Amino acid sequence: MLLSSALLVFGIFYFVLGSVKIRISTSFQKVVAEEVVDIRALPFDSPIEEGPQVRGKFYEYTLHETFAIPASGRKEVDDGTVGVVTIVNTYSRDQALVETTRLLSPDNVLVRTRNSITVPAGGRVDVAVYADDPDSFSRVLPSRFIIPGLWEGLQDKIYAENSEPLEKGGRTISIVTEKDVENIEQSISEKVDEIVRGKLENDITPEEELFSKLIQKEVLSTSVNAAVGDERQSVEALVSVRATVVVFDEAKLLTVLRKKLSEKVPSGKRLAQVDADSLIYSIEKYDPQTKTASVKAYAEGSTILDSSSKLFDKSELYGMGRKQLVAHFQEASGVESVEVEFSPAWIHRVPGTDEKIEIIFE
Repeated sequence: MLLSSALLVFGIFYFVLGSVKIRISTSFQKVVAEEVVDIRALPFDSPIEEGPQVRGKFYEYTLHETFAIPASGRKEVDDGTVGVVTIVNTYSRDQALVETTRLLSPDNVLVRTRNSITVPAGGRVDVAVYADDPDSFSRVLPSRFIIPGLWEGLQDKIYAENSEPLEKGGRTISIVTEKDVENIEQSISEKVDEIVRGKLENDITPEEELFSKLIQKEVLSTSVNAAVGDERQSVEALVSVRATVVVFDEAKLLTVLRKKLSEKVPSGKRLAQVDADSLIYSIEKYDPQTKTASVKAYAEGSTILDSSSKLFDKSELYGMGRKQLVAHFQEASGVESVEVEFSPAWIHRVPGTDEKIEIIFE
């Protein structure tokens, strides 16, 4: 009789007072998705068919531009050159000067130009010079040279001057390097983007300014004026480019990506968030006839355990002990740790009622 009563009291305590708290520490798991989305030329407030499609607008530009960067290579040479002078043209017309043009200093030191040049009206051009008579040449401090071959009435309007002393001893020349050729190509890409964005600012509507933009560039022709090893102050490239700008609603594209990410979430988990910094877009192809662009989109998301999954069905936990509970939850990926707290302390099994089971996610 006493034993029966004790068991009855224990059962009452167990079912009425007994409870369990299960603390589950979880971690985010990465999931990635790629999707090719068609962007179609439609008003941004117009309806669109189902599927991976997004409304957009297209702007097309054809550019013919000259780009230049300084030559970065340096080379020491001793070809009789004594320095560099600047030809100044204050006259109203361009002035051509052939190679070997004579320049005379105030001390009657005669030097000659090493290259043929054309000095624009109101402009200045640097040119290397060498001594007419190397044996009698003496150092020339910064001064002004006349050009004896010019008509005397022009000699005060077109003249040469040196900012550094002219002296024997060779010179350092600029040469084109392989890196320069690579850099001019990168410069073209960056400058084209800059020019296109400037043109776009004049054409785009206030509403479209809020949307994302992609630029596709097709180089029609390129002409570079120098090769590796050439003596040049700069490298220039004449380029013709066809550029297409795709303006699209990123929020709509993100909806497509979110759906794609959700499809890749394993059973028992849910998509927690999409990492905005992970978004990468690139134009795979553009059809100017149908005004449609295929854009490859990449996104990363984070998943966490889904509290509504069968793993957390409380009825499945009835009667489990501490070790069983820990093993049950740690089977799922993303579970970092499991802590079990029975109350009162002498209870070691999960009560058979949902109200007495509390699952806390941390």
